[in-house]
Amino acid sequence: MAPIIITGELYDVSKTMGDLLVAELIIRTLSFIIGLVVISKAFEKYSK
Repeated sequence: MAPIIITGELYDVSKTMGDLLVAELIIRTLSFIIGLVVISKAFEKYSK
């Protein structure tokens, strides 16, 4: 179900594996950046 949501296509290993890897990389990078932003905001809030 997750591959369909991420790539918008039915799951076919040979065809969508590259798209899935790209989508996973983008999601991991975005979650990492969001995590850093949340941590920095928390530090700013508690350092005041």
